[in-house]
Amino acid sequence: MAVSFANHSACDVEQIIDNMGYEGNVLCGSVKKLPNQLPQKLLSWSSHVESWVNQTQIKVHVMRYEDMLLAPQSTFTKAVEFARLPYGEEEVERAIALSSFQELQRQEQEHGFQEKMPLAQSFFHQGKIGRGKEVLTQEQQEEIIAYHGKVMARFGYL
Repeated sequence: MAVSFANHSACDVEQIIDNMGYEGNVLCGSVKKLPNQLPQKLLSWSSHVESWVNQTQIKVHVMRYEDMLLAPQSTFTKAVEFARLPYGEEEVERAIALSSFQELQRQEQEHGFQEKMPLAQSFFHQGKIGRGKEVLTQEQQEEIIAYHGKVMARFGYL
């Protein structure tokens, strides 16, 4: 997540790691420029995730990016069933094909992508699993695990 969000934010991965551990983290919270959306309190990465999965007011269905890539049919079928959408296997297969990372990259190159941050090269950068182990230093990985290890373990990342 750190590598992906650093690309998305067009900033240094060290800054993202710091932001991931900052309980006061806010998206679009800068007063220096007019944001394209309302400020959103993110909290730290762990607190943000736990704020969704530990609350009891609404039902939440967790989908890991890794599962969407490794087992798309079953992962998206479970999401469709959770949302009680009246779609069958063929519709799920078509949706998966139309939303593949390569297709989204193609569409972004052809038409742009509104959610792309102005300084980022692209919104849909690489879409690979495990980039953190390739890009982050051992020290950066250990810093993330030290702060977020409990939540990472809960979701199978350790």
